[in-house]
Amino acid sequence: MRGGDLTGARHDIDTAERAAWERGQPMLEIDALGCLAELHRRSGDTERSEQELDHMEAIAATHSRGSVRDLPKVRRKPSAFRP
Repeated sequence: MRGGDLTGARHDIDTAERAAWERGQPMLEIDALGCLAELHRRSGDTERSEQELDHMEAIAATHSRGSVRDLPKVRRKPSAFRP
């Protein structure tokens, strides 16, 4: 995580999450969400970390079942797009 630079790490994760979302690549989005969960854990926000892991799990479960039509129901705009 950038050697402890949490702000820089957050920027990198947001960029990766946004790129995965824009390209419609849920597996890359899952990777970015895992990194985001780790960032929240390292920041001491375990509740937010758990939320990101739950969201990651929902995307992974939907993707692994091959229910591509259901992906829009569990995906959300990346944090970089949210206020």
